Amino acid sequence: MKKSLKAVLISAFIYPGVGHFLFKQYVTGTIIMVGFTVPLWLLITEMFTKTEQVIINIQRGDIPLTIDAISDAILMSSGASMQTLNMYSYALLTFWIIGIVDIYRVSSKR
Repeated sequence: MKKSLKAVLISAFIYPGVGHFLFKQYVTGTIIMVGFTVPLWLLITEMFTKTEQVIINIQRGDIPLTIDAISDAILMSSGASMQTLNMYSYALLTFWIIGIVDIYRVSSKR
């Protein structure tokens, strides 16, 4: 397998930015990895916060065990709004695409 294809596949399926390390693009790879990791961490943190609040309310009996009630509780729970969670998701997607396109650009030059 060619080194360029391997780098693109690693950035696409393993973790964005890791493919840059095959071409000794350490700074660019690190920037893309950090840019992907921060919104990922924020998204996961907010999801766990919302989930924990809903679980506590279910255990207290405030929320019945129905899909509709749980879905409404998640949407109404405090913490980040759905718009903020969408923003984190768009940031993840953006850094993922940038990582793939940039490693393709770097590998095609060589």
